[in-house]
Amino acid sequence: MENKEITVKEIDVKEMCNRSKIEGINYVINPYVGCTFGCKFCYACFMKQFTKHAEPWGEFLDVKNWEEMNFSKKKGKKLIIGTVTDPYLPQEEMFRRTERLLKELEVFDGEVIIQTKSKLVLRDIPLLKKLKNPNIVISLSVFEEEVASELEGGVSVKERLDTLEALHKNGIKTTLSVSPIFPWITDLQKIIDAGRNFVDEFWFAGLELYSDFKGKVLKFIDNKFPDLREMYGKMYFEGDTSYWEKIKKDLPNICEGKAFKDKIKM
Repeated sequence: MENKEITVKEIDVKEMCNRSKIEGINYVINPYVGCTFGCKFCYACFMKQFTKHAEPWGEFLDVKNWEEMNFSKKKGKKLIIGTVTDPYLPQEEMFRRTERLLKELEVFDGEVIIQTKSKLVLRDIPLLKKLKNPNIVISLSVFEEEVASELEGGVSVKERLDTLEALHKNGIKTTLSVSPIFPWITDLQKIIDAGRNFVDEFWFAGLELYSDFKGKVLKFIDNKFPDLREMYGKMYFEGDTSYWEKIKKDLPNICEGKAFKDKIKM
């Protein structure tokens, strides 16, 4: 990914733990505003409208300051960290906001889901082991390193898989989120086979072309996979769902008994 200058500042927030609108999730926490990984398909870029930043999404980061939270009363709940940011951005090494969150969550009685593309999560293994029910979700969109490096930020495909393996060896639940699936580009079988021995659960979600980043993704397809442009047109502009129908049908066989969640929309 292209290196860009990032505007970073600290902000004070009153509400840090918010009620979730995600099915099955009770609370959402995002320790930062913005995401400096700059993925071409970032669905969270709509969040820029709620900031006062003139910089494009991916070129600013607000670091949150908050009063200490009491999680002891939130019994048996499910909480997710990192829905519109990555909690282990490179800036986390300096500001350590996610590290602070994990310390506050030691008294939390429910499941803590952390979504990231970074190996920095390994730093916090001692803290993760103190949580009652941690679940680390690491995402991949494609298996090939060259393609992945053009599409998204975060560490390499190999480093993400190595991170999942290290977490698994430390007794921490691991989830590999194949998201988003790029039609005719994402090799599901290769990804699943690569993580089979140390991934507890697989999640699958298809590529959705929101207006905020549709142009970026289609330009990438035109430049890198021009032979697929017509098929993408049929899928996203003419409503052809045959690819997704086949994928959804094939998932049980591809996963071969491994737990998985099908989040693919048609």
